[in-house]
Amino acid sequence: MIHVSFTDLRKRLAHFMDRAVDGRAPVLVTRQGHEPVVLIAQSDYATLTELLQKPSGSPESAEAFLRRMRTIGPTDDEALLEVEAAVDRHRTPYQGPAF
Repeated sequence: MIHVSFTDLRKRLAHFMDRAVDGRAPVLVTRQGHEPVVLIAQSDYATLTELLQKPSGSPESAEAFLRRMRTIGPTDDEALLEVEAAVDRHRTPYQGPAF
């Protein structure tokens, strides 16, 4: 994952957008006194939201997405942990209703 300050992002926005799209590298944007945001390609966002919102999604596609993101950024990143949790939910067989 690429880390950049908001000030540097403003100076070179097109460059970082290209890195997010062409290089498939998420860009973490920090701003003093505010929560950081992540700039990612729209197709990666669509894949990520689909994986997190649809429990019937394919675990194989989730794992492929996760493998690709691991090659780009650290595995302890919060977004990757959410994806890993979603993949784990797909691997867990249905146990029936809890009473």
